[in-house]
Amino acid sequence: MDGETNGNQEATQGAEAQAQEQQQEGTSGTQEVTGNGGSTGTDYEKQIAERDEKIAALEAQVAEAAKTAEAAERLRGEVAEVKA
Repeated sequence: MDGETNGNQEATQGAEAQAQEQQQEGTSGTQEVTGNGGSTGTDYEKQIAERDEKIAALEAQVAEAAKTAEAAERLRGEVAEVKA
């Protein structure tokens, strides 16, 4: 059963790593916009709003992945009980 638990942890960690990677990509895009010196405050605010939306979506994906992993683990436990 440890292999199953480790697999779930790896899947959750993989989703979190992907979310962090995508978040970092979004951050670098913001740096490019603010670094050009010609962008207005409105452009900057728009970039921040888009980044915040993307972060929220990625966090929701991580939460959903965790729920799925928890549900799978619960079902594996039930299967193990029935087999015993």
